[in-house]
Amino acid sequence: MIKQHKLLLLFFVIIAISLSMVILVVNQEKQASPGTTLKVNAQESVPKAKVKIIDGLSANSPFILIADKMGFFEKAGLDVNVSYTALGKLAMDALNSGSVDYAGVVEMNVAHTLFSHDDISILCEYSEPKTGIKVLGRGDKGIHSAKDLRGKKIGVFFGVNIHVFIIKVLEEAGIALKDVELVNLKPADAAAAFVSGSIDAVVTWEPLISLIREKLGDKITIITEDSQRYWPYKLILVTKRSYLEKKPEQAKKVLKAILMAEEYFNENPNEVYSLLSEHLKIDKNKIARMCDEISYEVKLSPRLIEMISYETKWLPHYLPMFFQGKRPVSENYFELISDSLKGIKPETYHVENNVND
Repeated sequence: MIKQHKLLLLFFVIIAISLSMVILVVNQEKQASPGTTLKVNAQESVPKAKVKIIDGLSANSPFILIADKMGFFEKAGLDVNVSYTALGKLAMDALNSGSVDYAGVVEMNVAHTLFSHDDISILCEYSEPKTGIKVLGRGDKGIHSAKDLRGKKIGVFFGVNIHVFIIKVLEEAGIALKDVELVNLKPADAAAAFVSGSIDAVVTWEPLISLIREKLGDKITIITEDSQRYWPYKLILVTKRSYLEKKPEQAKKVLKAILMAEEYFNENPNEVYSLLSEHLKIDKNKIARMCDEISYEVKLSPRLIEMISYETKWLPHYLPMFFQGKRPVSENYFELISDSLKGIKPETYHVENNVND
């Protein structure tokens, strides 16, 4: 009886040891199993960086819209909230106030800002007009060339690129500023005044040009449209230098998404025209014509620095009521240029070589 009891006890001990070994092996397999590890990793998603970007919604600036709607920001690891505004100044104001992290502006907005601070970093430029800026004259008032502008009222928004543009057009035509009346009007107001006849000429761009043509037809004359010859603008993406110093990798992700958008535009222009048409509420064929007048390329060029340098000198001369006696807080314009793009796509970064010449 005792012998049977010992045998039974030995049997249970062996069973217990065996079960313990099985449990141990199973647990080790669960920890080491590649399939189980992938499942855990899939559930532990890495949170995307939250970013706020403001841009001008127009044919001049499609890349932010493309990156947002085609999921390129998300693909780059960002959770982006995009807002849009009609004027670069408003986008610059939003960046300066800290309500956004990145802003799509024109280089003239940077020139203005430099009179108050230089906490700005330019990440890239991405478009400029070939023939996008136009001076329109009322042909029914005898305006058929730049020389006919003498003694006329010209609508132009002061302190922006088109203001520089019209002054250079007048200089080439041999017309002094005292011999014309420049009327300071916001672009939409200038277009309305031109249609009504209260001004004789206007400096403007699309889509306002199309709206003017619909109203006036052959009563208008295109006096000039050579943007590069007189003074273009550059659409650029900026952030605060202090912000960039804290989040350099985030800025690179933003640029990667924009580069993906550029590639998508180059490969799928018709899809982009449709996207812009949907959001701008403008006919797709008109969008295509607008885009044909614009040069798109993500890059950083010496010309950008030259333009900002010129504009910081131009503003006090032509707008003394705002800038007389003032100087930019910094005139080292090269310091405004971030090298983030150089680290991602070095062939697009042309600034350094020029400065070192």
